[in-house]
Amino acid sequence: MVVRCYVLPPVEDPKALRDRIASASRDLFVQVVSSGAIDSEELCAMILAQTDAAASRLCLLARRPEIDFLLRVAGTTQISEAVKIAGAKSGKECVLVLSGQADKVTFAERLLPPGSARLGHRMKECDMDRVERAALLDAARA
Repeated sequence: MVVRCYVLPPVEDPKALRDRIASASRDLFVQVVSSGAIDSEELCAMILAQTDAAASRLCLLARRPEIDFLLRVAGTTQISEAVKIAGAKSGKECVLVLSGQADKVTFAERLLPPGSARLGHRMKECDMDRVERAALLDAARA
């Protein structure tokens, strides 16, 4: 599995872009979050690994992995709160998350809008707290 994150320039409808990329690249995890919600690919990959583990145990925080991921990024079990905290907003810079087979990710990268830039890879030390909080959401739900 490959995880790639891209900072996108302000787009009119980030959810429509997500849907367009997801429909063109089957079997690919695609999500958009606000630009302040994720600041490294490493952090994203760790939280996405939690979502994948929850999916394999059939105990996602939501019905869809994309929403589970958003909840974990936001650090809440409430979808409306997660959208407020980490949801991508129209006309604002956002981060596109892609995860899947390398060839599918490479194909999806061709659909990115001009001005997109790869997010840094390295996680900050303080981000481990976010990873732990995201993991604890499973316990809070149980």
